[in-house]
Amino acid sequence: MFLLLIVSCGVQLTSIPPPGSLPRVKKEGIMIKRPVPWNYYQNVVTSSYSYVWWDWERWEKEIDWMALQGINLPLAFTGQESIWQKVFMVN
Repeated sequence: MFLLLIVSCGVQLTSIPPPGSLPRVKKEGIMIKRPVPWNYYQNVVTSSYSYVWWDWERWEKEIDWMALQGINLPLAFTGQESIWQKVFMVN
């Protein structure tokens, strides 16, 4: 959010600003509050079309990017059916 709101640029996985090119942050830091508690990310077909081909190195980059964007609710279908079976199983 710092880059977006203060520097007016974004972070893409292929372009990282050169060292020393960002403005200095004041000693007290910067706090940005979101108007909502959750920041949802992804859609239901992404995992089938894109993520299926990713290795751990690519996942690390995506997780880092999500953290930089403040994502706190990524869609996670893997294992979903197993959880549903355990939660909704009628004994």
